[in-house]
Amino acid sequence: MHLHEIHHKALNDDTSWGAAIHIADSHPEWNVRLAPLLVDSCRIVHESFASFMSISLAGARHEQADSVLDQYPIYRPLARRLTRLLTPLADSHRRDLAATGIARFCMSSPILDLLVDSYPREISLSDIPTAWLPDHRFTLIASASARVVAAAGLEADRAFQEHHGHPIDALTLYLTDEALDSAWQSWEERFVSALAENQARLSRLPAITANSHLEAAAALVAAASVDGLTIEPPHEPGEHPLSDLESVQRILTATRIPLREPYKSGMVTPGEGVDLAEILDHCAAHKPPYVVVHGRTTKSLLANFELRSADRAYLEARPPGPVFAVRTLTEYGEDDFVLHTEIGSAREYDELVAAWGDRGLGVNCVTASCFLEPDWQDAWSRSLRAWPTLVLADVGFAAMIGPTHLLGDEQRVDAASIGIGHPSLKALVMHVDGHPHVLMSIADDLTIQLLNGQLVDLLGERLAADKADWTAWYAALSAVTATVLGTESALRYSTR
Repeated sequence: MHLHEIHHKALNDDTSWGAAIHIADSHPEWNVRLAPLLVDSCRIVHESFASFMSISLAGARHEQADSVLDQYPIYRPLARRLTRLLTPLADSHRRDLAATGIARFCMSSPILDLLVDSYPREISLSDIPTAWLPDHRFTLIASASARVVAAAGLEADRAFQEHHGHPIDALTLYLTDEALDSAWQSWEERFVSALAENQARLSRLPAITANSHLEAAAALVAAASVDGLTIEPPHEPGEHPLSDLESVQRILTATRIPLREPYKSGMVTPGEGVDLAEILDHCAAHKPPYVVVHGRTTKSLLANFELRSADRAYLEARPPGPVFAVRTLTEYGEDDFVLHTEIGSAREYDELVAAWGDRGLGVNCVTASCFLEPDWQDAWSRSLRAWPTLVLADVGFAAMIGPTHLLGDEQRVDAASIGIGHPSLKALVMHVDGHPHVLMSIADDLTIQLLNGQLVDLLGERLAADKADWTAWYAALSAVTATVLGTESALRYSTR
C-alpha cells in the first residue's frame, strides 16, 4: 500500500488544510486536540483520493490493480465514489487530473488565515465554518451529476487548448512534461471552477489557489516563533509549483518497499572479534561461491539495521564517507544476526581480494549516495577496480547527471528491466558508455515504471532501452540482489 500513503503525503504537502495539519501537529499546545480535529475533518476526501489515485496509477501497469482492495475492503467504497463521479470524463489522465483538482479544492479553504487571526488561542470545531471542512466540500462535489461533470471536462479541454495552442487529444510524444505542466494545471483549475459554477452551493465556497496558502503558513510559523517555538513550514513562500518530473521524484522519495523488520546486527573488524578467513569460508559456502563488499553511508546502515548501541555510537561519530563491509547472516542466540565485517581502508580491501583469490565471484555494491561524498574516491578507486561494481541507486537520477557524475552528461546510457527470480521485484539496470560500473534499482513493477519514466525525461535521446547484452553482469547482479534482499529491511529510492 505504499502508493496509497504517498498520495496522502502529496495532498497534505500542497494544500492549506494540509499545512494547517502539519503546523498543528508540530505545535506542542495544538497537537493533542486541534491536530486530530483537522485530520478527522478531511479523512473521507483523503482516503478517497489516495485510494482512487493508487488504483489508477497501478492500473497503468496491472489490469487487476483494484484487486489489492480485497485486502483493504474499507477503502473500496471510498475509491468507487470518485470512480463513479469521474466516469463521464474521456480517459484516465483526465480523471486523474480531475481527482487531484477536486481533492485540492476540498483541502483549500482559508483555514490558515483563521489560525493566524486567532493565534495563540487554540480554535475549536465551532470556530470553523462548515463550508470550510474538506469532507463537507467533498460530499457536495460528489453529488454532481454526470452531465455537470462532462460539461466541466469540456470546459477544461477548451482551457487546455487556449493555454497550449493545440487540442488535448492532439498531443505528440516529443512534447516534454515541462512544456505541458502549466497547460495541465490550467485544465485542472478550469475543471474545478466549472464544476463549482454549475452548483450553487459550491460556487459560494471560498478557496485558496495553488501555493497562495504559503504566506499564511509562514505568518503562522512566525507567530509561533515569537513564543519561542520552532516549527518548520511545509514550503517556502514564492516556491515554484512542482513539475511532473519533480512530482514523480517526490513519489519516489517517499517510496519505501518493506522487506522485513530490521535485523539485529553489529560492526566488527578483522582480527578483532572475527577472523577474516572464517568470514570468507562462510561466503565460499554460497552456491555458487561469492563475496560482496558493500559500501554504505552511515545513514543507510543506521536506517536498515538494528545495531548495537556501541556500534550506533561508532557510526554516528565517523567522519563522512562510506563504510565498506562484508555482510554475513548468522545466528546469535535465538535471533538472526547480520555481521558487518568492516574493510577499513583500500589496503585492507586489497588484502581481502588476495585472500579470496579464485574461490568464486567477488563484487562491490556501493550506493549512489556514497558518491555524493567525493573525498574517499581517490584513495579507493584503484582498488575497487579489482572486482565489478554495482551502484545501487538511492538518490534521484537528476542528482546523478553531470560530467563527473554517475549518469554522465553526453554519453549513451543503456537500460533494461530484468528479472531477479523474485515474485514481485525486478531490477532496473543502467550502464553509461565508458563507465566501469553498472547502476541498478531493485523495485516492484510500478516503481520500475516510475524510474523508467524519469530516465526517459532526463536523458532523452541518450537513453537506449533494451538494446544491450547484460549476460556478463548476471552473476554479479544475482549476488548483489541476494545480499540486499537477504539482509536489508527496506528498499528506498532517495536518501533525502
